[in-house]
Amino acid sequence: MSTIGYLKILTCAVILSIAPIACQVSTQLPREQKTEIVFVATHHATLLLNPDFSPAHLRALLSKIDPAAISVEKLPDWRDRGHFFTFPQEWYATHTWAEEKGIPIYGVDWSGSAEDKEEAVASLEPPDTSTVEQRWEELQTRLTGLGKWEAGQAFGESNGIESFQRNELTRETDQAWFLQLPSDERAFFDTRDDHITENILNMAREYPGKRIAVVYGGFHCPRISKRLRNQTEISIVSTFQFFPLTPEEITSGWYKDDAVLLLGANLDSWVIPGIPQARDHRRTKELLNKLELLEPESSVTRYYQAKWRLLFGDLEGAEGILNEILSQQILTAIPHFPDHRWCWPPLRTFEQKALFTLATVYDLKHQHDLAVNEYRKLLRILEKENWLEVLNWRNSYYDLDYYLQDLIETPYRGGAWEAFRAWESIRWHKPLENVEKLRE
Repeated sequence: MSTIGYLKILTCAVILSIAPIACQVSTQLPREQKTEIVFVATHHATLLLNPDFSPAHLRALLSKIDPAAISVEKLPDWRDRGHFFTFPQEWYATHTWAEEKGIPIYGVDWSGSAEDKEEAVASLEPPDTSTVEQRWEELQTRLTGLGKWEAGQAFGESNGIESFQRNELTRETDQAWFLQLPSDERAFFDTRDDHITENILNMAREYPGKRIAVVYGGFHCPRISKRLRNQTEISIVSTFQFFPLTPEEITSGWYKDDAVLLLGANLDSWVIPGIPQARDHRRTKELLNKLELLEPESSVTRYYQAKWRLLFGDLEGAEGILNEILSQQILTAIPHFPDHRWCWPPLRTFEQKALFTLATVYDLKHQHDLAVNEYRKLLRILEKENWLEVLNWRNSYYDLDYYLQDLIETPYRGGAWEAFRAWESIRWHKPLENVEKLRE
């Protein structure tokens, strides 16, 4: 073979050998065209309990990330659902920040996830035949465990925002506990995370060359991140480069309604009658002091002042404040849609809350006839406002008619029984047609 012929063959071989590499390189986008994704891992209960992972901390982190858009653990059609729910709680912090900054926010959860599964399970489950006594024993056990966990959050013994990110975003995605789940449950989680990943990708394609934040439950973040790392148009940016957060940055993340939700979690949650020791009430007093400086004479502040007095058994002091609120005959709306984790019962105004709490004070003073008058007055108000069945997250709802009628029959007595009474009035599977009526 001539030298020229040999060179031709060698040239063709080299071209063929590098062709796959050339094709692979051609499919890779230049870095400046990729969408950067920053994951912010959250826990659905932490923002109302942990002093180092508050709404202000989350907003401070988002400000440092400075995203062009945000994706959150909400269904894509959340705007059509009619209410701004405050659960998961990170939704409240994220939405209020994005709204002020004018940042687009996208729900990227899977619409066929929990709702379809809950309804399928509800349709297959036999009717609940347990007795009140059995359910009461079960709730007492649950409150014991919940109290220990929430106390750990409230007293800052668990993770703040930075350490939580490191724990969640760096852990292995296939945990031992996950592998121990039944195969159908693992398949469900995998399918859900596949859909979430696809929804995030569809959103990311709208922001080539820009940065988006993914604010999601810590369980999902590493699983979704692992899926996205294989996508050529995505670049995962480390969350850790945005830490530490300075005190000034955290202070700037404080919003006016934060004190209402945080005080509610400490004084007005459905669990507080049963486990008041699960809250750091030094923080409660600090929050109350802040609210007193901002709005000293408002019904909001006065209501929490009354709840503070009740925490220490000062029935007479609380009664005086509550009567003051009601004598003003004004209406002060509860900001955002009420949730049993920070607003029980989930009423519409602080004056209605004052009316209810006054009735409980009468009961605690063994004046049940006076209490019944207030409960019935509140029932008439709620019936007129069509607020006796209050939509909760997903397809559950609060049956306030049942709750108030039960109080008329059996006086309020405080303690864990009142947490049980509240829990008994939450309905977990509402038929869809009725849910749609509640949304109207």
